[in-house]
Amino acid sequence: MAVTTLAEKIPGWLTEEAPASPCAVASCCTVTRNLADFPFPGACSPQEKQQVVDRIHGVLDGLSLLSSGDYFSFDDLTPSDVRFLAERGLVTQELMGAEGPRAVYVSDDQGLSVQVNSVDHLQVRTLASGCKPQEAWARLNLM
Repeated sequence: MAVTTLAEKIPGWLTEEAPASPCAVASCCTVTRNLADFPFPGACSPQEKQQVVDRIHGVLDGLSLLSSGDYFSFDDLTPSDVRFLAERGLVTQELMGAEGPRAVYVSDDQGLSVQVNSVDHLQVRTLASGCKPQEAWARLNLM
């Protein structure tokens, strides 16, 4: 299983003490973007989608994020891996159902994911424990 290391860790947003700690409450912020020099993912050829995956991988590597998280190509994930990522809130149903080259970056604390080639070329999502949208937004804004 490609996501075994993630499964061994409890996400940071789930372990932090939250105001309603008997319940698992999380705040989520998401920003989506498309690359100007490519058609929308639904109109991209498989080769164009692969170019988008490669470009975003390069950017994440340039930001040194790959050393503080995991980057998964959907080609390397089993259906169980994908379901696990969805259950943790790290990928969307849209990314799960998309076709062609796709990928996801997941930070070590599982509070940040970068999804590639869903409905949009790029979707960055942050999770924070409890009702803390400002904390989730602050992390997303740094990204």
